[in-house]
Amino acid sequence: MGEIMRMSLMGSAERMTAKRAHEIGLVQEVVPAGQLHEAARQAAEVIAAQSPLAIQATIRALWYAQKVGYRQALDIGKTLVMLGTDQSVLSDQQKVFSAGTRQPWRAR
Repeated sequence: MGEIMRMSLMGSAERMTAKRAHEIGLVQEVVPAGQLHEAARQAAEVIAAQSPLAIQATIRALWYAQKVGYRQALDIGKTLVMLGTDQSVLSDQQKVFSAGTRQPWRAR
């Protein structure tokens, strides 16, 4: 497999191959260079099919987790989860699911 990704975890002091990052669960998928654009497009379609509120909450949770302590991040996360599970959002997502327009699940 032609790995194209190298990750730097500690500047130039430590390098990790894409294969090793996948083995330890740091990344979900490693694809050959020729399949990179297709894999990125598929990931973007899955994200785009989700509730905008849920995506916004997830991004905000990641931002907060970088800025605050562990316990604070958990507390903020609970609030963001409540926002993402608003009844109107759930209702909208249930309609999408019932209509069969949901992105197909695929194993990685």
